This record gives sequence, C-alpha cells and structure tokens, in this order.
Amino acid sequence: MNKRPLIFFILSIVFLGIALSFPFQAAWVYGEGLWDVANNIEMISFLNVLVMIALVAHIPLFLRASRWLILTLPATVVLVAWNNYVVGAMDMGASLPWIVSATAGFIALSGSLLAPSPRRLLLNPSLRWWLQKRRAKVVMPVEIKGCRFDLDHLKTFDLSTSGAYLTGFSDADWERTPEVGKVFDLSLALSPLLKIKCEAKLVRVSEKGTDSYPRGIGIQFVDLKRRDQQKMDRYLKTEFDLHPRNQTEPT
Repeated sequence: MNKRPLIFFILSIVFLGIALSFPFQAAWVYGEGLWDVANNIEMISFLNVLVMIALVAHIPLFLRASRWLILTLPATVVLVAWNNYVVGAMDMGASLPWIVSATAGFIALSGSLLAPSPRRLLLNPSLRWWLQKRRAKVVMPVEIKGCRFDLDHLKTFDLSTSGAYLTGFSDADWERTPEVGKVFDLSLALSPLLKIKCEAKLVRVSEKGTDSYPRGIGIQFVDLKRRDQQKMDRYLKTEFDLHPRNQTEPT
C-alpha cells in the first residue's frame, strides 16, 4: 500500500486525546474545576498513569502499522478495562452505564484493526510501502564484483536512494549467486559521464520472478557517500518529475 490506511491515523489521534483527557476526567469524577490542571493532575492515580503511558506509546506503533500491535493492543485493552473497573468499584462518581459504555467503545475502536485492510498490513509488514523509499523504473548498466560474482552485463529494473533491483542474469549466473547478506562492490552508471561506486548488500534473490518483477536480485547500498547520495537524489527527483508513472512498488 502506498498510503497508510486512515484508521491507523485516526487511532493515533484518539489515543492521544484519551491520554490528554485524564486530568479532565479526574476533575469530573471528583467534582473539581475542569481547568484547575495542577490539582487535577495530582488526583490521577498510578493506574491512570500506566494507561496514559500505554496510550501514548501506541502512537508510533499506529503510524508504522507495527506488528507489535498484535501483542500490545490487547494488553492495553485489558489495562483500560481494569482501570475502568477500579473506577467503578471504588464508587468515584462514575455511573456503571458510563463505565460499561466507555469500555465497550474502546474495545470496538481497537477492534477496528481487525478489518481486512489493517489486518493484512499487521500480518504482512512488507506491504507498508509508504515507509519505503520511492522507486523509479529505470534501466541503466551495472557492474558488480566480489563473492565469486563478477558480472558486467547487468542492468537495473528499478532504483531508489537506498537500493536497486538488478536483472539481466543468465541461467549460468544463478549457479554463482551469493547468499543473501553478502556484500560486494557495485558500479552504477546514472549517465555516460556520471557513475557511482559503492558497496552493496544482497537482500533478495528472486529466481522465478513475479508478474510485476522479472528474475533478479534486490540490493541495498551500504556505504554510499554523501556526494553520491546527492547525485542519486537529483537523478531520481528528475525521473519522478518527468516520468511520474515510472514509479514502482516493492513486492
């Protein structure tokens, strides 16, 4: 997915709002002034503080659609339910219907991640494409050396500032393909007069390819110098501006 589903952003805003509302909830329960923030904060219990920390800690997890939500969100639901139970058991002025409604609403809100789209993201982190660098579908010559893998007839299928997908392998080339994680030297020709040399790490091998990607390997740039990084940024910006449809998505 190129964009984060809206539900993750909504949940991050709601969780932040609930966390910030605790001083005002305390004021309502104890009958104090809503804007007497200092006194209201003093009335917040340790359990309330734990709930506030848990809610705020979920914001970066929501924005990244982190798999940690599979574990942390149910635990937070239990913590919130326990907090609401304590409020009701201690007869702090909150009515039972209000407590039940608040708890049920929080459970329903958290359960929205069980919808097909967010659930698929949580189970398949590789689909979080909005967290990855944009890729341009460009073809340029590439040379790689090292790891018994010296080849000078390869070409890029797509390119980003963090790596590339290389194609042009013969059947014999696959017999010498190094293991994922190996590092080798790479020379990339952005133009006849502009070459970039750096180390690259093999991060993916796709021998059969897919409908959208041919047979090839995925590499990650390891020690790209700042000057070369700037060259790459300028080149890709030009590609995106001139050929916006050439942007590709990882598979």
